[in-house]
Amino acid sequence: LHIEYPGQICKMPTAVHARVINTGMEASLTGEDFLFYNPTSGFACVNEDQDDDMCLEYEVRFCCPPKEVPQCDNWTAWFDRDNPSVTGDWETLNNLRWENPRQICYKPTAIEARVIATQEEAFDTGEVFAFYNTITGFVCRKQDQIVNTCLDYEVRFCCPNKRMYHCPNDAWTDWYDRDDTSGTGDWEVLSHLRPENPGEICPKPTNTHARDLPQTPQHP
Repeated sequence: LHIEYPGQICKMPTAVHARVINTGMEASLTGEDFLFYNPTSGFACVNEDQDDDMCLEYEVRFCCPPKEVPQCDNWTAWFDRDNPSVTGDWETLNNLRWENPRQICYKPTAIEARVIATQEEAFDTGEVFAFYNTITGFVCRKQDQIVNTCLDYEVRFCCPNKRMYHCPNDAWTDWYDRDDTSGTGDWEVLSHLRPENPGEICPKPTNTHARDLPQTPQHP
């Protein structure tokens, strides 16, 4: 049913209701035996399980409560870094961060994925996802789908619009820059900063804040 009615049945219905098409009688009142009748598998009546070797004709519907939209006061833009033309659609967080520097926070609190063409929420498509979380990001693999293909998705992340660099009483130290990136990288480590700036950094800082320095203009 998910394949035949794309986008019309939620991924995890909470209930299923089957009835006889001609009479509207609830399935459980017909006296027939059912192979299964639950919101996980759906509904199945097998002819050979009936006394007269014939099932009535049924129709089904599912309960799909309004899904809870993640509460977020600051969503990122929508990102689409891959197309499902090879192994699937790989909207992974590591790659998205690399390709969109400083646009995704360090620890997103929520993720949303939707079909680009229709803006349908990913979970409503009936497709199976290898990953859909704030750690890895979003991955739809062709090999996991019955039809061996994925829709094309875009994703966004929740980066709460709060003071990411909270400090009680705004008691920040000065800014320190003890290293350049000319060697193996930029090493602004506390064990070096303390002896180089005696008495300026408390024994147990509660937070740290790093920012990139403006580039010095290059003169001919």
